[in-house]
Amino acid sequence: MSKRLDEEKCRELFDRYGTPEHVRGHCRAVSDTGYRIALALNRAGMNIDADLVKYAGLVHDLMRVHENHGEEAAKVLRSLGYIDEADVVENHMHYDFPKKGDPDETDIVCLADRLVCEDEYVGLDRRLDYLINKPGKTEERTRRLLEKKKDTEDFISRIEEKMGCTIDSLFAED
Repeated sequence: MSKRLDEEKCRELFDRYGTPEHVRGHCRAVSDTGYRIALALNRAGMNIDADLVKYAGLVHDLMRVHENHGEEAAKVLRSLGYIDEADVVENHMHYDFPKKGDPDETDIVCLADRLVCEDEYVGLDRRLDYLINKPGKTEERTRRLLEKKKDTEDFISRIEEKMGCTIDSLFAED
């Protein structure tokens, strides 16, 4: 079994690798979003490792100032013995949701990342609008993002069916 992260170890990693504060805020929001989804799925009878979702979400952009930051973060995490977290964050930038089957921890962290803009949960439409219109906009990037949106919408529908509620409702009290 690999070592497991906790809040203090995540802070130490952020400090050691110079993760900027705005990225840390984004990571906290992804962690919170994923954790809420994991807990809702568990209340509905699933067996998601909510702590793995929480801490993998917290470090998913540990190396965001580097090219291929998911792969770089995974290398760092593996070298330190955090294998489970490394497996979750490695491909989050180009992740394709499975078409069927139950969601796992990687699915949830990747979904949470697509529902958070900067440091807050905003849902898929606002997140995609932000990504499409950020500097460097191209027709090709817009096309790819819209293709991913459809796959993400399908995955959200499956998750919400399993949870028995909408993801938005998990944030209604905030």
